[in-house]
Amino acid sequence: MDLGQNRDPTALALVWRIAYRCAYGGPRFDGLGVLGLARVLLGTPYPVVVERLKRLTQRMDLLGRVRVGADAFGERSEYLR
Repeated sequence: MDLGQNRDPTALALVWRIAYRCAYGGPRFDGLGVLGLARVLLGTPYPVVVERLKRLTQRMDLLGRVRVGADAFGERSEYLR
């Protein structure tokens, strides 16, 4: 989740962890797969975003298997440049 402000919309990404063994007993491989992406309309109040995220994480097929993460860099992410 990347919470937007007045100029940038909030974005949500639903990813899952892939963990499996390579053929012939090779090392374990971990990766991520993308199930879905969503951009929330600009100006959507945070409580509405939270409710949407809550509904998504309470789906029966995901119940108890979900962790929520948030982008904490904000607008001043000089660390990434």
